Amino acid sequence: MQQTLPLDNPAARLHALLTALQKQESAGRPIMDAWAAVLGANRASINEEMAGVAALLNDLKRVVERIDDPTTTQMYRHYMPEWSRSVLSPGSSWGAGSNGLVDVGALATLGGLATLLSVMGSEGSIPDEQSVADLRESLESALAEVRADGGLPPEVRRLLVARLHDMLWAIDHLNVMGPEGVKAAAERLAGAVAVSSDLRRSGPVVTKVLEVAGRLWTAFTFPGQVGEAIEGWNQVKELLPSA
Repeated sequence: MQQTLPLDNPAARLHALLTALQKQESAGRPIMDAWAAVLGANRASINEEMAGVAALLNDLKRVVERIDDPTTTQMYRHYMPEWSRSVLSPGSSWGAGSNGLVDVGALATLGGLATLLSVMGSEGSIPDEQSVADLRESLESALAEVRADGGLPPEVRRLLVARLHDMLWAIDHLNVMGPEGVKAAAERLAGAVAVSSDLRRSGPVVTKVLEVAGRLWTAFTFPGQVGEAIEGWNQVKELLPSA
C-alpha cells in the first residue's frame, strides 16, 4: 500500500493531486473532466478550482528558493517543466484526451521532493478530519455572531466578515492551501487587531473571533510550538480593552 504523504508543503499537495489525476487518465476522457473528478468540481467551476492548483507551482518555487539547497534546486529545475505540463497542459485543449498527462518518473520525483520538504520546509501540522470540521463549525458560529451584532460599525463588520471568510476558504481548500494558507488567513485577523484601534474597541464579538482564529492557528502549528503559539495569540488578545 502506498504511504500517504502529509500535505504540509506544496510538493506534497501537488503530488496528491497529480496522483489522483493519474488515476483519472484516459484517452476517451477529456482533460477538463479528469481534473473535475480530482477536484470535485463541475465544468462551470473547474477554471476557478484550477487557479488554486496552478498556484501550487509558484508556491513550490518559493519554498525551493527559500531552502536554497543546490541539490533540491537542481531537482526542481529539471522536473518543473513536466509538473507544469501536467497542470497547465500547454498546447492541448480542455477537450483533449487526458491520457499521458502525468509522467510516472516525474511524479515519483515529486514524491521524493515532498518527503524532503516535510523535513526541510514543513509548514506545520494538519489536524484530523473531525478537528477540522469542529474548527469550521466554530468559524461559522463566529461569522453568524458578527452578522447578528447590530452594534458593530459597518467597516468593522466588513473586516471581520472578510477575515472569517478567508479562514473558511482556506479550510475548504486545504488540499491546495495547506497549513501555511490557513495560518496566514488567521494572521491577517491578528494583524488587523494589532493596527486598528476601532477594531479593538468593538466589543466582545471581536474577542470571540480572535479566540476562534487563535484555535485555528494553533491547530495547524507543530505540536512542539503550540505553547509559543498560544502565548503569541494571548499577547494579541491583551491589546483588547477589558470587559
